[in-house]
Amino acid sequence: MRRHFLWILVSGILAMLPRVSHSQCLQDGATTAQAFVKNFYDWYTTKAGKEKSFASVLAEKKACLAPSLSSLMERERAVSSLCPDEVFLDFDPVIASNGFGPREVTVKVGPPVNANAAAKVPVTLGYPAPSKAQTVVVELMKDTAWKIADFGIQDGNNYQLSAVLKNLDPGSINRCMEQNKANAKKLQEIMKN
Repeated sequence: MRRHFLWILVSGILAMLPRVSHSQCLQDGATTAQAFVKNFYDWYTTKAGKEKSFASVLAEKKACLAPSLSSLMERERAVSSLCPDEVFLDFDPVIASNGFGPREVTVKVGPPVNANAAAKVPVTLGYPAPSKAQTVVVELMKDTAWKIADFGIQDGNNYQLSAVLKNLDPGSINRCMEQNKANAKKLQEIMKN
């Protein structure tokens, strides 16, 4: 009797805990790479609720990110929090913009290139006139579910978000360390990772 009661109690408690599931990763009905990316951009650019930002991805959809990209984003957030006067990422890499918010962008998700264990999905982003459309290539990896491994911005410079995050401006970091000696050691530790 006591075991039965304990089992019911534990089951009830577990049922109330938040679950990390594929649906939090926008997997609902997203059996293809293209559907996964479409679900992600639908969530990011929605007109309902609070407007999203690049920080929202890490805060709300970390389960959608490959561990390597997630750790680089966390590193940038940590450095930014210690160096509030420095700008390390001056644009939104999800929508390839520093002038428009997610609600102002139109999105067209194209077919993926190679959709097995990895895929590249082109996303054409339209901005209010007179700005020109841009393409972001969302790189995915798949183990049991799709994960975003990188965002590639194709604006003539063609760069990867992961490369930008790996190579945060050393001049800005040095200025921050000089201005804030108390955080210098923390910054050095963060930059080692």
